[in-house]
Amino acid sequence: FEKINLKNVARAVISDLSVLILESEATIILSSLPTISVDESQLRQLFQNLIGNAVKFSKSDVLPEIKIYSEKISNDDESSKGIRNEDCVKIIIEDNGIGIDMEYSEKIFGVFERLHGRSEYKGTGIGLSIVKKIVERHNGKIILKSELDVGTKFEIYLPKENKVSIT
Repeated sequence: FEKINLKNVARAVISDLSVLILESEATIILSSLPTISVDESQLRQLFQNLIGNAVKFSKSDVLPEIKIYSEKISNDDESSKGIRNEDCVKIIIEDNGIGIDMEYSEKIFGVFERLHGRSEYKGTGIGLSIVKKIVERHNGKIILKSELDVGTKFEIYLPKENKVSIT
């Protein structure tokens, strides 16, 4: 783990996905992100999977809009129980896509779990399971908030400091 500016990581991923973003006419709104202790290659993979999914699972009649930002952790937020703002950051990636039925909120993080057939959407079904593993390796937490036909929001809580752990 080393101190990395997450905005620079997100910018690099957006650049890597530029053809996909241009073809879909997606708008990416990248706001300020913190510098924290992470494995850069893994956070790059996390952003790539989440941004790629946001573009892929967009609505056919609405241009995709993806927002990537950080916000202060609120003690009132049920999903952040036990997470202290002094110790962690909250990164949000949200879109205006097809959304996910919250009935499947845990299932989608499983390996090879797909909510749609291969003919509808390309992919292997491992992207979100990789995202979850990356968050767990960083001693973090990921929360899904979604509504069908409205969009999806991933809240990622990561420690500001991380030590290499040997298991």
